[in-house]
Amino acid sequence: GLSSASHNRRRSAFVAALLLAALLPAAPGPGRAAAAEAPPIAVRFTGNTHQSEGALRRAAAAELARYGSAGGRAADVDDAAFRMEQTYRRDGYAFARVGYEIPDAGGTAVVFRVDEGPRVIVDRVAVEGNQAVDRAAVLELLRGEHSTLLHGGRFPFVRAEIESAVAALRDTYAERGYLDAVVDEPAYEFRDGDSRVDVTLSIREGPPYRVRRLAVAGDAPPEAREALDRLARDTLERPYTPRLNLVLRSQAVETLGDHGYPEARATVHSATPDGPGPVDLELTIARGPLVVVESVRVEGAERTHTG
Repeated sequence: GLSSASHNRRRSAFVAALLLAALLPAAPGPGRAAAAEAPPIAVRFTGNTHQSEGALRRAAAAELARYGSAGGRAADVDDAAFRMEQTYRRDGYAFARVGYEIPDAGGTAVVFRVDEGPRVIVDRVAVEGNQAVDRAAVLELLRGEHSTLLHGGRFPFVRAEIESAVAALRDTYAERGYLDAVVDEPAYEFRDGDSRVDVTLSIREGPPYRVRRLAVAGDAPPEAREALDRLARDTLERPYTPRLNLVLRSQAVETLGDHGYPEARATVHSATPDGPGPVDLELTIARGPLVVVESVRVEGAERTHTG
């Protein structure tokens, strides 16, 4: 009886110790101690007029956080300054520069010195050599999200957006069958203290490529012939792009699959025997075996309705 009571007292004391340990705050581990010891970041700005300190801090939030937690690495400050410059350039400040100074070596204080420069406005856009794509479509690409920002057709100069628009214009020509079209890199002429810029785009369209003929070859089954002939007729005079080969092949295989040939294959060959412009296509069919469903067996069905 005494040994049992002693055992119960020891067990109760052990449980009480566990409860007390759970209620007390845990001692900080190595990671927590490091985080607690990380000094706050002291950031100041000079020279910023058109971007607030809050906007610049938000633009480089991740880089500034790394700077504070990694013991003040200069590489993180470089990255932060770059992000801030990007913020200016997206608003038309093409010549903005953000430098910095670290007053105490090894510390986390940093002073960012901003040289905003002028806000550059696209004043005039000259488009030369375009016929298939009209000027309004080109301007819409160039303006991007700034289409209605300023009066008189002007918009902030964002070099990255203009270069992206030129790439999109090249894609537009290719989609319309102008496979030889050349859109030169834009030419810029800055003036009025670099606050205005004229942009010139030179285009050499070349001839449009159009499907002149689509011949169907191979062993297409008679029952699919009407659908394949319709596909051939619908393809005539379409702008030709290399992607059209993939589309035609996919449509042909789908048509044969609908007629019971699930293993059918199709290839497309293109040729320009008369030089740039008219394209002759040949769609070659390998139909494979005809698959017929002989029977359908349903297992596990239970009666759910009588009558």
